[in-house]
Amino acid sequence: SDDLIGVEIGGALKNVFAIAAGAVTGAELGASAQAAMVTRGFVELRRIGAAFGARPETLMGLSGLGDLLLTCSSAQSRNFAYGLALGQGKPLAGLPLAEGVPT
Repeated sequence: SDDLIGVEIGGALKNVFAIAAGAVTGAELGASAQAAMVTRGFVELRRIGAAFGARPETLMGLSGLGDLLLTCSSAQSRNFAYGLALGQGKPLAGLPLAEGVPT
C-alpha cells in the first residue's frame, strides 16, 4: 500500500491490541471476551487511523485487519505471548521484546 500512515498506524496499534488479546486468553476469560476485545480494538484502530488521515481501505486490508487478526491469535507473536504471560500472572522480566509495551 502507498498509504504510509495507515500501514504505520495498523502496525503499531495491532501490537497493543495483541497484548490485550493475550491477557484475555491468559486470564481464561473465554472466546467471547477475546472476540469482543479484538472487535473493539479494530474499531479504535479505525478511529485513530481516521483521525490521522489513514485510508479506510488500508485499515480494512492485510496491513490493518489482517495483521490484527493474526497478531491477536498467534502464540508466535511476541506481543500476544507477553499478554498471555500477563494474564496468567507470570513474571514478565526476561520475555522477548514486545513492541506494543512502549507503544
